[in-house]
Amino acid sequence: MGEETTTDGSLQIHQRFENEGDIESPTCGLVSWRPSFLQRFAKAKWFLLFQCWFVLAQGMIVSGFQGVVISSLERRFSLKTNEIGVIVSCYDISAAIMAILVSYYGHHHKPKWLGIGAFILGTGCFLFALPHVLVGRYEPGSSATNLCSTDSLPSNLICRSSVWYHIFVFVLAEFFIGIGATPVYILGTAFIDENVRRTTSGLFLGIMYAVATFGPAVGFLLGGEFLRIYVDIKQVLW
Repeated sequence: MGEETTTDGSLQIHQRFENEGDIESPTCGLVSWRPSFLQRFAKAKWFLLFQCWFVLAQGMIVSGFQGVVISSLERRFSLKTNEIGVIVSCYDISAAIMAILVSYYGHHHKPKWLGIGAFILGTGCFLFALPHVLVGRYEPGSSATNLCSTDSLPSNLICRSSVWYHIFVFVLAEFFIGIGATPVYILGTAFIDENVRRTTSGLFLGIMYAVATFGPAVGFLLGGEFLRIYVDIKQVLW
C-alpha cells in the first residue's frame, strides 16, 4: 500500500508540474514588451549562448584587458602605483558586496538580474574609456609623456601628478564592472541547473566553463594587439 501511495503521489506531482509548465511558459522581452518573434529565443540553448558570451566578455575585461593596459594607464594619466592599486581593488570590493546581495535577492527573476548585470557591465566599460576623451591630445615620444622631467637645473626633478577626477572615473567604472559581472556565475549556473534536465545540466555547465577559460586568453591577445595601434579621437597613427 505504501508503494502504491508513493507512486500515485509522484505521478500527481509530475502531472501538476506538466500542467504548470503548459500554463506559465517562459517568454522573452523587455519589461512588458513580449513580441512573438522573440519567443523562439525562450529556450535553454539560447540562454546558454547568452551565458557563454557573458562569461567570455567578463573574463576578457576583468582578467585580460585590465592586466594589459595597467602600464599604459600609468603613463597616459600619470598614475602612481598606489592609485593603480586602489582602482583595481575597487572591482573586488564591489563584487564581494554585490555577491551577498545577489545571493539573497537574486533568486527571483534570475534572467532579469543577469540582463541588468550585463547592462551595468557595459556601462562600466564605457566609463573606463571615458577619461580618454577628458584629457588633451596624446603625443608619444614627447616630454609630455614622461612622468618626471628636469627644468633648467639638472638637480631639480619635476614630476607630474594625476588628476583626481580621472581616478574617480576609473574607480566608479571598476565598481560598475564588479557589480555587473557578479551575477554571471552566481545566478547563471543556478538558472541552468534549475531549468534543464539533470542529464544535460552537466553538459551545459561544462560548455559554459569551457568558454569562460578562453576569456582571459582572448583578452590578453586582443589587448596586446590593440596596444600596437595608437588611437586618439582626432588622430590615428599606425
